[in-house]
Amino acid sequence: MMGCELQQSSMCRNIKTLFNFEPPATTDEVNASALQFVRKLSGMNKPSKANEEVFTLAVERVAAAAQEMLNSLETNAPPRDRQPHSRDGPHPCCPRGACAGLRNGRTFPLELWPVCASESDSDA
Repeated sequence: MMGCELQQSSMCRNIKTLFNFEPPATTDEVNASALQFVRKLSGMNKPSKANEEVFTLAVERVAAAAQEMLNSLETNAPPRDRQPHSRDGPHPCCPRGACAGLRNGRTFPLELWPVCASESDSDA
């Protein structure tokens, strides 16, 4: 997938890299990534009442495993910047500001800042 996409509560949102950032990933970020992972695996954005308990349990278990992994990983690399691109201008993948409504100087809250597929794929 090429280009930029908005981070929002849709099933197609990219799961972000959470390791080796300063400041470190929050519990909310780990939980959001776990939720997206379970949504993707199940094909459900929101489970039915019949599946709600098992869906919630899966999110909790994935979040716990992810947090344990993040706490255990080691690296010699310096921490990455949480905000590598200026929020005041267009993202480098969209030099004219054509993606994600960045035209006319509009900006977005941090949770809606565009993420480049090429950027998130390079960390994988």
